[in-house]
Amino acid sequence: AVAPRRSPSIDQNDLSQPAALEAQQSSEYQPLEFDGFLDHEMLLESIYLAQGIDLRAQQERATQIMSEVGLRALDLGVRNVDEEGRELMNQCFYLSISRSYLGHLAEYEEVQKAALLLKRTVETCVLATHPDWASDDHRLGENAMAFADFLPVAMGATDPPNLVSRLAVVIVDSTQGSAEVYLGPFYAKTESDVERPREELEKNLVLLCYTPGHYKALVSDDSACSKPAWTYAELKCLLDERGVFCIETSDFD
Repeated sequence: AVAPRRSPSIDQNDLSQPAALEAQQSSEYQPLEFDGFLDHEMLLESIYLAQGIDLRAQQERATQIMSEVGLRALDLGVRNVDEEGRELMNQCFYLSISRSYLGHLAEYEEVQKAALLLKRTVETCVLATHPDWASDDHRLGENAMAFADFLPVAMGATDPPNLVSRLAVVIVDSTQGSAEVYLGPFYAKTESDVERPREELEKNLVLLCYTPGHYKALVSDDSACSKPAWTYAELKCLLDERGVFCIETSDFD
């Protein structure tokens, strides 16, 4: 794998070129095969069953909760391309964040470009904190899978602040019935300590669903797979009412 290259931090304007996105785009992706299993979920199900855990039942419960609040998971697949058009694998984390942020009016190509910019920005922040990881392809290689643990590093970057610091990223764990929340230091207020207007709070709310080894975007359960018009505070109330515990991370010092 090629070592990740550094890139400038994402500016909000870099991620906002809307156009029509077909709601059926997720059907373009073919399931991967793992040692004879048809897809990743079949592999995970076998692992969980070996430990006496009914993965399907856990996922059905999570799906039920999401349905009650008008959400469903949208699979963006795992493939993207780099700046030279070379295929990248294991990109579901960045693709899902990008789609959730941009919403249903973005062309899929814009989702891909934004996901790549996000990957470069987050990895630049991580490398600044862990320079010894530069040669570790398992952690930061082009095809290494990213995890939510990278978000606090990017959110805490202040030289300069990047788009990630303005996001509230909510990740519903489909196997635990809880949600991990990463509240960027500039989600509620700007860098000048001015309260953000509602439209920005809605735009900067990113919703993901996590199954071990895979991320999906959470979208409105409508024909367009549209972006939900909530602030984080409103979503948290909906989840609290349904017994979904939100584990918040907001201190990045």
